Amino acid sequence: MTRTHDSEIADATCRWLEHFPRKPRAEVEAVLASLVTAYTATGRHYHDLAHIGQLLRLAALEGDRWIDRRSIDLAIYFHDAVYEIGRRDNEDASARLAVEALTRLGVEEATRERVAQLIEATAHVQQNRPPGDHDLDRFLDLDLSILAAPAEAYEAYAAAIRREYEVIPDDAYRTGRASILRSFLARPRLFRCDDHHAAWDAPARANLDRELASLIAESERAQTPRTKKIEEERMSREKQRARGQELRAELGLARGKEQVPGLDDFLAEVVYAGIWDRPGLAKPDRAICTLAALSVLQRLVPLKAMTGSALDLGLTPRNILEVFVQVGLYAGFVTTETSAAVAHEVFAARGLKVPAEPARTDSHEELDRLGREVMAKLHGERGTQGYAAPGNAITGELYPSAIRYGYGELWSRPGLDHRQRMLCAVAGFCAMGLESQLKKFGQSALNVGLTRQEIIEAVIQTGPYGGFPRALNGLAILSEVL
Repeated sequence: MTRTHDSEIADATCRWLEHFPRKPRAEVEAVLASLVTAYTATGRHYHDLAHIGQLLRLAALEGDRWIDRRSIDLAIYFHDAVYEIGRRDNEDASARLAVEALTRLGVEEATRERVAQLIEATAHVQQNRPPGDHDLDRFLDLDLSILAAPAEAYEAYAAAIRREYEVIPDDAYRTGRASILRSFLARPRLFRCDDHHAAWDAPARANLDRELASLIAESERAQTPRTKKIEEERMSREKQRARGQELRAELGLARGKEQVPGLDDFLAEVVYAGIWDRPGLAKPDRAICTLAALSVLQRLVPLKAMTGSALDLGLTPRNILEVFVQVGLYAGFVTTETSAAVAHEVFAARGLKVPAEPARTDSHEELDRLGREVMAKLHGERGTQGYAAPGNAITGELYPSAIRYGYGELWSRPGLDHRQRMLCAVAGFCAMGLESQLKKFGQSALNVGLTRQEIIEAVIQTGPYGGFPRALNGLAILSEVL
């Protein structure tokens, strides 16, 4: 059951017909009818005709700010025309549908291409694209405007999204949804236009924080019975292998020629079904942990493949490069350079670019102050113990630089939030066998939004890449502090 009413269909029809005054009305109405059918289909609870109507109203409120209002309106009508749960190319499919329909209606090629571009951008994954396309920036902001809705309206939206994903088990939904919310919260700006940013950013972040806290609380309440259920309902080995091969394919990791008899089945069962498919940590987060482990260990061949997987899971090129920067602090920045060179080969093959950024202008005093603030946030009183003790004359020769450039600059760079950087630290320390650092950061991970289970899963994720003994040692350390 959808939220759509007859008045919304009438409003959408009126606006639609205005764009095709010279075409036979029957042809124009036939295309609109197909769109109405799509948006009123069973299972549409948010991405329905009411959503289209709301965007059309918001577009009208923008007044003369648009350069090409017609393309904006047409993109609104088609942008969610294809919406299938589990499908990764909904936006691309909607764009193709728009091009086909608008071609039949005689719309000029330039407009068709522009509409397709607008629709494809609603995947909202191209965070590294610089602002500057005026209409596109404003259009994308409107598509995300629900994030800044009053609390009651936002909660209704979140509930509608859950209903659209009702085929997904609660645990998997909570994990996936939390990952999406964190990815939004990690962005320096949620809205690209200055007026939208000023009006909507704060309420949107409040809504996202509130929903994320609710999901975390639900996950923690369900943790014990869920774990028991997993143990009671373990898949047969055959099903595990099949699931592992399926997940391996989803990650884009082709099997290729088997180098060792039986190894493919073993890896499918142990690595992919056994670890990648575990609950408790979203797959984009698992990709971050894997990239961190592979980078510190300089396993460059699998790192290249995992870079492609990370992109497929929704990480941006900047996210990936920041993983290498963060763990370079622990493994040496030469690892950052070699890992980044490998990643850029993957980006180039996909036509992806990372825009240049101006150099930071923070003074040393500002970096020192920020470094102390970040260190206190992460570690509390433990931040000044051991080699970090301010009275240690020997470590004091180096540690102030770690505060200034590590905590002050690296932990504050865009591209990853503190939670994601902590995943890098935990995975990197575990893979390198740095037990005292893992003990310190494993405990501190609770201070940046990671749950106890997520910290454990971050260590488990390193097992296939850094070795199970080190992962087990890491889990033993966590058992002392979590």
